Amino acid sequence: ARGADDNKGQIFYTLKAIETLIQNNISLPTIKIIIEGEHIHFVTDVLDRIKASGYTVFSNISGKGHHGYHEGHLMFNDTSSLQMILTVVPEEKLDPILSGLKPFLERHSGGLFVLDVSVLRPDRFDSTEA
Repeated sequence: ARGADDNKGQIFYTLKAIETLIQNNISLPTIKIIIEGEHIHFVTDVLDRIKASGYTVFSNISGKGHHGYHEGHLMFNDTSSLQMILTVVPEEKLDPILSGLKPFLERHSGGLFVLDVSVLRPDRFDSTEA
């Protein structure tokens, strides 16, 4: 029975740690953009103009969408594969980024998703410098 009491204590401690973590974090929008590699510079230019503090590019991604399954291997170079750009920005930068990308995504294949995430160090995402 002693082991069960130890487990309850560990579970309680873990739940309190998660609760404290959530209370001390700030929620910020995360934007995921999936595009053909040949258009990567258009998207990163928009993010740079709006002064997103940074972004991560995932190359050669696979998935299925309106145009069927897309394999994530290189056929010729990075421009012929799908890429995903991930960025976390302050709320005030979300609309300008969406406005800059919407006309592009209306003419080209791709997807854009916005999610809220909790961040430990919100100061890392509030850049006014490129």
